[in-house]
Amino acid sequence: MERKQQMFELLKNKYDGLKENDLNLFEYKTPNHTIFFEYKLITSRRISNSLKVYLDISAIEEDIKHLCRIHFYCTKIDNLDYIEMPVEVYFDSLYNLSEHSTKIVNRIITETENYISEKRKERDKKTSKF
Repeated sequence: MERKQQMFELLKNKYDGLKENDLNLFEYKTPNHTIFFEYKLITSRRISNSLKVYLDISAIEEDIKHLCRIHFYCTKIDNLDYIEMPVEVYFDSLYNLSEHSTKIVNRIITETENYISEKRKERDKKTSKF
């Protein structure tokens, strides 16, 4: 639990308003997005830290959400749809994971918004032809 608290403190310095929710995930809200962070301590032959970023896509149209499930790695959390992306670093210290989390948050938002926009255009083009 101590490492999880350290990760929370590191992320809290980067994301204003970060809180731990009742699902034991760290939750961060922007005006347009809900983002979860999931920290795990993995013990096998060695101890390693893992941080995943989740972006809520529950509010988008069902046909576009279906395409997102095919294109991205998606999961359900508390019956809501999320796109999942791990924070990948060479050295998985808590500090490194928190430092690289910004890049992943920006990436997951940008890639998702671009993909959704592209698929909406394609859909609208098809429907305008009929």
